Amino acid sequence: LMIGQREALGVIDREVEDQESSAQKTLAEVQDILSGAYEDARTILGGEEGGA
Repeated sequence: LMIGQREALGVIDREVEDQESSAQKTLAEVQDILSGAYEDARTILGGEEGGA
């Protein structure tokens, strides 16, 4: 029974780590998209900063 519990905890730990890694990748992608959009907006507006 104890071995089964340890195995189950190991599986849960791996899943949590995988989800955290996936969330970090997603946030990095969103940050990259927003940074690109910000740079595009600055270029379109001629380099003006709109109150940032």
